Amino acid sequence: MTRMDPITRTVATNLCTGCGACAGAFPAAIRMVDDPVNGRRPVVEATPQGRAAAKQAAALCAGTGADFTTLPAGDGFGPVLAAWEGHAADPEIRHRGSSGGAVTALALFALHSGLVGGVAHIAARKDDPRLNEATISHDRAGLLRGAGSRYAQASPAEALGAIAAGDKAVAFIGKPCDVASVAKAKAADPALAARLPLTIAIFCAGAPNLVATDRLLNRLGVPKDATLTDLRYRGNGWPGLMQARFRAVDGVEQTTAGIPYALGWGQILQAERRWRCRICTDHTGAFADISVGDPWHNPPEATLMPAAR
Repeated sequence: MTRMDPITRTVATNLCTGCGACAGAFPAAIRMVDDPVNGRRPVVEATPQGRAAAKQAAALCAGTGADFTTLPAGDGFGPVLAAWEGHAADPEIRHRGSSGGAVTALALFALHSGLVGGVAHIAARKDDPRLNEATISHDRAGLLRGAGSRYAQASPAEALGAIAAGDKAVAFIGKPCDVASVAKAKAADPALAARLPLTIAIFCAGAPNLVATDRLLNRLGVPKDATLTDLRYRGNGWPGLMQARFRAVDGVEQTTAGIPYALGWGQILQAERRWRCRICTDHTGAFADISVGDPWHNPPEATLMPAAR
């Protein structure tokens, strides 16, 4: 029997988080694919080169474990130096963001201050808004394209290869598991660490799969034969409505009625979180330089249902 390489074994044992660090570090030998049920998964080239790359990539994988003892003790609540509550001062960023636009505002400040020359994050794929893609933005417009939550599988650490090959410092935005893998990659490569002066994590309760996304689209009333052009999970208000835009077979663009966060997440999406997400030990981004979550002083709207237009 052929022995599994460590990356393929991680996938087979349901420990893979889909972060994309392995594929980002070894793009010639490992690629990410979209599995409708199991989410983003790496596929290792069935060659000696592929197995060798997977062996090296295993050192970057936070899915199989992250060493929390490397973090400072902090104030008794973990490696926390301080906590603040706030929102973006820019009204458009605040409106577009899922929870006051803090992540986008911090990233834009990092760009404008000269700390970084780019920001690695995810955004909806232009050819299929159900899916996500890793991208590196260099301006406000690029960051706004990724503003707002994406409750779908994503592999932002796929950008590691481009960051390592580039000549600019880059800020990294991802889920806690993504940032944990990036932290391992930085520890293994001082040159990469020098190009990643800032990591920002977003609090996470798990990433639903493509089955959940299609179920959401069905609930929103997107016809099966329509072409999806946009899908928003949150944002454009707090916490924002889940809403889709599509082009019907007659070519007319339409926007669905929105459903509130409590319905979309609570009754549709969260049931399809992966098993790996359900055993997560870090929902708050302990390995990030800055971690951002929702205050939730008030419950999310449960009844706001605007008409389609």
